[in-house]
Amino acid sequence: MWVYALTPFLTAAIGWLTNWVAVKMLFLPRRPRNILGLKIQGLIPRRQKDLARETAEIIERELLGQHLIRETVKSVPIGDLVEERIRVLIREKLVGRLAALPMIGQFINENTIGSIEGYVVQEVRKMSEEVALEFADQVEARLQVKHLVQEKIEGFDLEKLQEIVESVAAKEFRLIEWTGAILGFTVGAFQSALMAIFAH
Repeated sequence: MWVYALTPFLTAAIGWLTNWVAVKMLFLPRRPRNILGLKIQGLIPRRQKDLARETAEIIERELLGQHLIRETVKSVPIGDLVEERIRVLIREKLVGRLAALPMIGQFINENTIGSIEGYVVQEVRKMSEEVALEFADQVEARLQVKHLVQEKIEGFDLEKLQEIVESVAAKEFRLIEWTGAILGFTVGAFQSALMAIFAH
């Protein structure tokens, strides 16, 4: 009779232990080990290069394929920034020098300054926005996102990665472990019920 009572708890422990081992085997062992003739290594350490390559391809495709750099540059008010700098440059640098020149200085007044400022600002603003987009296109063309990301992921410290993942997904890992225990208990209880029925 005690066998029927213990079976659900035994299968619950097995279910919990199985899932606990499965979670740990995401990262451990970090280096390949031969256990009973089988080469055992954690899923992520074993597939680190594959994960790095796949992740890099996805990031490159999403980042460059959708021209995210260009779109980001377009959203920055470059014209406003340039206009502010140009106005300061004209007022503080150019006007003083022009006013100091013989024959030209007498023509320098607020209307003249306003005309020069308006023309220069308009042209430079338009040019700066075009140059910014050309620059973004050049960056996208030359930026080797895939290579950079792949290199970083391949060189990432697995122990540190494990700590990060375990701290972020601690609740989910516990849920996986306890799900194994609950399923194990349920299966054990069902087995006990069947054994009790067939024993009589």
